[in-house]
Amino acid sequence: MAVIAGFLVGIYQDLYVPNMLGQHALAKTCIGYAAGVLSDKISVEHLPIQTATVFSLAVFHELFMAVSAGGSPGAMISRFFIRGLPSAVYTALFALILVGLFGAWLLPKEWGQARFRGTRRAR
Repeated sequence: MAVIAGFLVGIYQDLYVPNMLGQHALAKTCIGYAAGVLSDKISVEHLPIQTATVFSLAVFHELFMAVSAGGSPGAMISRFFIRGLPSAVYTALFALILVGLFGAWLLPKEWGQARFRGTRRAR
């Protein structure tokens, strides 16, 4: 489902900014796939882990966009550090704020309620 959502958002963004047609759809499809794979592998109940996941996926997206835009290696590196990295930080902070404000309504009730239960002794 994340792959389809990433593709649809990427297509919409490609149609809105047609000078890089196809790059957003490919990047967001890859990010959707990575998010779907990571959703089963990590514990996403905790807000710092959610923020770190969003930040790492945003860094991957911006790195992909910087490399796919082409140019010299120096231009790609500067594009990533001048535009991409601040955009990834902004995305992670925005996600942190949204989940902090609306997480109680958006996330299942079981999240955040998991507690460690010690082993019971046989009597």
